[in-house]
Parts: sequence; C-alpha cells; structure tokens
Amino acid sequence: MDMNKLAETLLSHTPKVPDEIAILNLRRLSVDDLTRKLKKLLKSSDDVCGFPLERGHWTRFDDRTLVRLPEGGYAAMYHASGAVKLFSGMAPMDRLFKDTPSRESMIARTEEIVKQMGLAEQLPRGQSLGFERLWQIKAAGMDRSGKQSDPVVCRSIGAFRHFIGEIPVLGAASVAVKVAGDSSLDMMTMHLRGPAVETLEHAKTIHPEKAFRRILEKVADKLSHANDKDQVVVEADRPLQFGYINLSKRKVQRLLAPAYVASFSVTHAQESQAFMVVIPATERSYMSFEPETHESPVMETSKLAARCCC
Repeated sequence: MDMNKLAETLLSHTPKVPDEIAILNLRRLSVDDLTRKLKKLLKSSDDVCGFPLERGHWTRFDDRTLVRLPEGGYAAMYHASGAVKLFSGMAPMDRLFKDTPSRESMIARTEEIVKQMGLAEQLPRGQSLGFERLWQIKAAGMDRSGKQSDPVVCRSIGAFRHFIGEIPVLGAASVAVKVAGDSSLDMMTMHLRGPAVETLEHAKTIHPEKAFRRILEKVADKLSHANDKDQVVVEADRPLQFGYINLSKRKVQRLLAPAYVASFSVTHAQESQAFMVVIPATERSYMSFEPETHESPVMETSKLAARCCC
C-alpha cells in the first residue's frame, strides 16, 4: 500500500470543513404523511411522464408502499426513510434520442424536470439541490458482416445532491432522473431525509489530515490478514469527501451527523473490487456508519474475501 500515493489522491482537494458543525435531529414522518407526499409527487409527475399517474393501485406492505401505475409503471415508497422510486413503464428502446444532444442540453432537461416536479420545494429554507453528475445510456447494433452502426443515445440520467447550507448530504444520489429522447421522464429516484426539526448540538470537527490517518488505519486493518500482501494494490478512487451521511433507504435514521468518506479500489492477482471507508468527522460518534452483517462494502462472501486478501 503506497501511503504517499494514497495521501496525494485523498488530500489533493481537501474538502471545506468548518471548525464546528450542527448535529441535526430528523423527524420521522408517519406512513400517512409519506403517503400524502407520494400522492402529491405523482400528481406533479403527470406532465413530465405524459400520462396521469394518480389512478394507480395502492398496496401497503410493512416496509413500503407500492403503487402500480398505468402502462406498466410503478412507484415505491420506503417507510423507513421516505425514499421514492418512480418508473413510468417505458420500454428501454422506446423514445430514443434522434440526434446526439449536447451535454448542456441534457443537463438543462434534467434540471427542468426536477423543477417541474417541485422536488427542491420539499426542502426547508437554507437547503438546496445541486446538479452533480450526468450519465448517458447508449446502444449500437452490428450486422452479420461485423459492421457496427453508430451508437444512439437511449437515455440521459442526471444526479442531484442535497445540500444543507454548503454541506452535502452524502450517500446514494439525493435525486436522480432518467430522461427519454422526447424529454419525458422515464424513471426518478428520490432519497431525501428530513425534515431536520432541530439542532441537537454543535460539535467540533476533525481536521482532514487526522481523518486521513484514521482511514488508513481502517484500510490496514482490512488488509491485515491478507496473503501475499505485496500483491495487493490499493488505490484511492477520488479525493476525501466530507458531509452529512444519508443511510440506505431501508434504514431508519434519527440524526444527520457528519463523516469523512474515502473510496478505494483493491486489486489482487486478476481480481478487483471497490470499498468505502466512512468515519465520524467529530471526536464523538453520534451514529454508526458501519454496515450491518453482510452489507459491508467488502463483502465477506466476495471472491476477494475468500482469498483472504481483505
């Protein structure tokens, strides 16, 4: 493990870290409150999907509410977090882009859909949604002679990040919208915690360099039982991140607390995988960031783990 190279990557763009940060209490909405929010969301989605979504068949399960929509679509709302997934029912190769659009135009359309659906309006004052990343899904064909057609753009996907003041809420994309070639909405996911009802207290933050050392200790611990340690290559995938942490959509979360997040890739022989290390950004740990049982980023059942390399 090349410590200098890891430090060069992780600390290349040191995140802006305040000396103190608020630990926020979250109010967990009742299932009835979540249902009302979902109905409002479906109503606001009519125009961007191109057909009414309110007339679905609603089924409430213990952990989620499922709405079966016209044209094969569905909406799922998770009771633990309030996260929502909305699928219009559009076939993957329907409504392709006729031409290859510019990146700017695709970003603009995803931003327009977020605005039309009023997703940012659900956030309290002082909080916002910011565009983060764009993906494109493309497809191409090939005839029997091996001649390949020019790729076509099937969908564009815009991911947005939730900010509390200037602090990002890390985790899965806060909002992601998948857009078809006719600018209609194919799919949307939304994972916004809240609202934050009050500040529990203010806590002093750990300096990024101190966090870096603690992260390296955790990485070294993961590799402590590895065979042929010299053959294990660990690389940092991106600079160190700082922000509030949003747990998975199936987990109840009562607080928003800050953390440092580091992403790594591990290569051993001809196999590779990725994992993340998350540590509290304050001396006192307000919540557990460690995944439970087999939800660890480095799966106990993975091929790499079977070789005892991590």
